[in-house]
Amino acid sequence: MIRSIFLPALCGLLYLALASTAAMAQADTKAETRHADLGEPVTWYEAGRLRRAWPAPYELAVRRRPGAAVTRALADGSAREIGRVGRTAFVRLDEALDRWNFWSRTLPLAADPGVEAVSPAYYSGPDKNAQSRMALTGRIVVGYAGPDQKLARELEDRHGLTRLASFPGNAMVYESGDPRLSLDIAASLAAEPGVAFAYPDWLRDMRPRAVPDDPLFPSQWHLMSTDQVQGLEPVWDSYRGTAAQVVAVVDDGLDSAHPDFQGNLLPALGRDFVDDDLDPSHALPADGHGTSCAGVVAARGFNATGVCGVAPWTGLAGIRLLGNATASNVSSALNWRNQDIAVYSNSWGPPDNGMVLGGPDPLTAQALATGVATGRGGLGSIYIWAGGNGRQQNDNANYDGFANSRYTIAVAATDSNGDQTTYSEPGACLLVNAPSSGALLGITTTDRQGAPGYDPSAYTAGFGGTSATAPFVAGVVALMLQANPELTWRDVQRILALSASKNDPDDASWLTNGAGLRVSHAYGFGRVDAQAAVALARDWKTLPLAQAVRGARQVGAAIPDADPAGVVSQISFEQELEVEFVEVVFSASDHTYWSDLQVELTSPSGLTSVLAEARPGGGAGPRYDGWLFGSTLHLGESSRGVWTLRVSDRVARDTGTFQAWTLTLHGAPGQGGRPNSTIPASVLLLLPPG
Repeated sequence: MIRSIFLPALCGLLYLALASTAAMAQADTKAETRHADLGEPVTWYEAGRLRRAWPAPYELAVRRRPGAAVTRALADGSAREIGRVGRTAFVRLDEALDRWNFWSRTLPLAADPGVEAVSPAYYSGPDKNAQSRMALTGRIVVGYAGPDQKLARELEDRHGLTRLASFPGNAMVYESGDPRLSLDIAASLAAEPGVAFAYPDWLRDMRPRAVPDDPLFPSQWHLMSTDQVQGLEPVWDSYRGTAAQVVAVVDDGLDSAHPDFQGNLLPALGRDFVDDDLDPSHALPADGHGTSCAGVVAARGFNATGVCGVAPWTGLAGIRLLGNATASNVSSALNWRNQDIAVYSNSWGPPDNGMVLGGPDPLTAQALATGVATGRGGLGSIYIWAGGNGRQQNDNANYDGFANSRYTIAVAATDSNGDQTTYSEPGACLLVNAPSSGALLGITTTDRQGAPGYDPSAYTAGFGGTSATAPFVAGVVALMLQANPELTWRDVQRILALSASKNDPDDASWLTNGAGLRVSHAYGFGRVDAQAAVALARDWKTLPLAQAVRGARQVGAAIPDADPAGVVSQISFEQELEVEFVEVVFSASDHTYWSDLQVELTSPSGLTSVLAEARPGGGAGPRYDGWLFGSTLHLGESSRGVWTLRVSDRVARDTGTFQAWTLTLHGAPGQGGRPNSTIPASVLLLLPPG
């Protein structure tokens, strides 16, 4: 063990020196709008992308042991709890920490037998938003350039690392010991030859996306026919789901003893990544969100009990993740039992406050890619994601790197009238929308039993937010897979888009793309239609293998301040593909107010995807440093021709540079995938499909 080689740097590392001595890169010299309580940011790289976190000298992260009571220091008032993420309590002290008083102020906490670790607290943005708190865990993510086990063992011995888990893509997660040392250890590892990346496995605050209300309504209107979409009843005559189509609800756990889960719940597939066991039951009084999500998708139906799920006889698995959503745990959760679990329903994500660019780190991004490549025997895991509840905060689904991934299905929310809800975020990455709370009606579903639930009974009629839309679509997908178990993950996305009903048809957001399909930044391709989706799935012909074309530009142009004309850059393709998904990787990292920027992509057909919307007073901290945007709106269009990216600064004062962009068009040749298609099932790849 050579862990002691880092001890001479410990006093400098303990608090304020985290701002620079542990940095893996020099901080940007441009002025930063920073909360007075925060220090200079620490920096590191994740697969070549600069990341930042701002230390809070008045705050600590205290990780408690499972089941431990409140610490003595908290009980006697020497530290005040201000927030909690799982077993980690964030506490505020009455004086700022520095290298001289760190030991005296933290020893009472660290000495408590109920405490596992004490470390400085951080924020992912300079505005000190409570939802952006972060903490070091002592774990480190390391990606190797190749499968070199000799190098891995050598570095493990040299740096005193304990291997915890291995992931696809030659990635490992290690325990490094004291969380306060993990930034420096990761920096040393990142500099080693043969290491592609190394960074701390941060604990972040991922939030459920629910908007619960109080009043109870007796009917499950979201399952019934309306003038805009057909209900589930006709589908249930033939398809109700089976134990072969398992949906996992990845959330804060679920009430395993709920009477309306019996017959569907598969305990052998459960997992708790918070307390590291196989029981995903709720553990904290505030938990219960996952139970309501699970009821939307798979409450047991036709049993004369309670409510009915969208897929009332489908298999149900619980995965407890929220409260310990580190990169390694998220990655493990999204690939948990992926030969048995078909669909992963995710009603959580980064804070919906319009101030954060948040998404998967390289390890988690690889987990999603691995899931679609290997899940379900190679047909691909299906990942459903809530589109976000931040519309009133000018948030956008494209600021969530989970929702805008080509591997996920992002779902917006519409009310009982079929209109966009007040909270549902727009975004070019949205695929479909689904019913949720609004227009005085909530979603009636299961509730955690007893006092901790939303309602004293075991049911609630006030569930909602985009939290309800992800499990709704997950249930529809389970029915589609019962009708046709051979659907690939790309088939599922295409079917949902083509079968969706055009809700709110007179809304100005509806556009017609170059393939003649109606699309909307608010609604995606429309409201998911279970009857139409199952009917289309039944006779679906598998899409050809995916291809991709890619182009890149180094622009290096100053963006005119407060000028909607902005800067324009173009990329053209000669290859002919039918587009399925568009990715834009965009950099303007020297612009201190990323929310000043409007980013728009126009295809050869003339359709414009608004990837980012300028908004005064938005986020100033996270920057566009290789940020990936996604768009579904060009589905069916031709790749051939000129694609134009316009970047404009719409708000006065702050300025910066349009540095570079990369455009990747994913698709396949011809009209593959429609019933009776004659397109061959195998084609030459231009680029790897992942």
